[in-house]
Amino acid sequence: GFVPFKQLISEMDQVSDDLIAVSLAIVVDVGDAPRIEDQRFKMAQCVFKIDHHIPVYDFGHHAWIDTDALAVSLMIARFVRLYHMKLTPMGANALALGLITDSGRFLFGQVTGETFSLMSDLIGFGATLPDIYRILYEKTFEQMAFQSYVYQHYETNDAGLIYVILTSDELKNLGITAERASSKVNLLAQVKNYHIWTFFAESAEGYRCEIRSDGIDIQAVASKFGGGGHQQASGCLLKSKTLIPNVIDELVIKLREHA
Repeated sequence: GFVPFKQLISEMDQVSDDLIAVSLAIVVDVGDAPRIEDQRFKMAQCVFKIDHHIPVYDFGHHAWIDTDALAVSLMIARFVRLYHMKLTPMGANALALGLITDSGRFLFGQVTGETFSLMSDLIGFGATLPDIYRILYEKTFEQMAFQSYVYQHYETNDAGLIYVILTSDELKNLGITAERASSKVNLLAQVKNYHIWTFFAESAEGYRCEIRSDGIDIQAVASKFGGGGHQQASGCLLKSKTLIPNVIDELVIKLREHA
């Protein structure tokens, strides 16, 4: 999902293996090492993790973890304020984007006055919210086709679960990657009487599973299948399609516990 924001944040740096081998790697906003996009972080002399996810597997040499924080970008914005640091507009836009997306556009229950106060700091440093929101809500015809496909192929059960299973062939025909598709899980959000919604998207490694809820703790389910995240927003990677019914069964149990 980063590509559309290159104009606001910049291209990713191309870093050599040799440079990484003599560097400190700072890993942000990920609690499970296999989910880190560039696995070369393991080559670094030292690994420092900054995260707000509920820990599942320890990795790295040092860590700053605050599971009560709404977003890692909020943690960093606090740090900037505490130590009277300055940000470039590029840095401010990066943190603002993280704060907007991790707060669900400021709709989640963890949003407080401090959230908006820190966003005010970022705007003061040059963050351009209109540009961020324009890119967030901009869509292509291909994305519209994907949304239409999801709304025609979702499944439900009487426990209150709504989900969609997307095979690699379907994703190829729709012109979207499994990573990008699974990030669209909230297409199934806020359907009346359906309190957990899930995307299963097939990739080369297995099925990417993203789980969301409107109040039910689903983090333990993701952890059971090797993933993790937050109480109401978690994910995991399933090595086989045969595990999908198991995930569904566990989510149904959660729903019935809260019925």
